[in-house]
Amino acid sequence: MHHRPLRAALAVVLVALASLVVVAGGASADDYVALGDSYSSGVGTKSFFEATCKRSSYAYPRLVAANRPGTSLVFRACSGATTSSVLAEQVSSVNAGPR
Repeated sequence: MHHRPLRAALAVVLVALASLVVVAGGASADDYVALGDSYSSGVGTKSFFEATCKRSSYAYPRLVAANRPGTSLVFRACSGATTSSVLAEQVSSVNAGPR
């Protein structure tokens, strides 16, 4: 019952991570690694291109990548992700390239 404030704080942190992991990858291309839970995966859109993690074409990471020519998106956000699963399954997608 006391987990709600922790979950809300975690959601804010994960959305911030997903938003901040946009890096310049050359003169005209960006590498974007989207991490997080349902907020980042776009679960609220109820329109998924990937059902297991409920990733949506209308999620913020997909919209940013679609509107920035040359952007390479690694979409790792997954509905239901926890801090442990983000650390174990998603963070490894951020390689030495991101600043």
